[in-house]
Amino acid sequence: MGKLFRLVALLAIGLTFGSCDKTDEQDNTPSVQFTNQVLLFDGYEPLTVEATISRAPSTELKAQFAGEGTAVKDTDYELSAEEFVFESGKTTATILITPLITDKDSNIKLTLKPGSNYKVGNRGIFTVSVAEQQDIIYTFVKRSQDVLGELDVNVSILGAKDESAFSAPFDITF
Repeated sequence: MGKLFRLVALLAIGLTFGSCDKTDEQDNTPSVQFTNQVLLFDGYEPLTVEATISRAPSTELKAQFAGEGTAVKDTDYELSAEEFVFESGKTTATILITPLITDKDSNIKLTLKPGSNYKVGNRGIFTVSVAEQQDIIYTFVKRSQDVLGELDVNVSILGAKDESAFSAPFDITF
């Protein structure tokens, strides 16, 4: 009975190690992928797009990508770079997408291209949805008041198309 158990155990161990994919053991090629796959571009500030690499390179590594979508490069948006540059010892690289026109719904799609010293990971496509920005309607009523301390001013701002309440993604100061 003990010999049969040993034989079955050895067979199980042999099948376990024998069935491992040898290409996984031999393929030390790092993979590059986007940190996020989809983001909404509010159209006011540049958007940071981050890519990661599975293993930090010992020398600078450049990962190429292609851009497409309904937004037109250099008309609707600008890119800070045409490739991700992974510095030696670093596992992240970033580029910026800067809006030029924010008055139409569109999208930007970046697709990582495979390279000779890296492969594309599971998240090789990044999509930015650009939401149309509305003009705003505002009015001020002329009124004077002497202020000895603080004065709170409440302003209601509505969107020009659907008169929805406007929410600023940044502080508005006077």
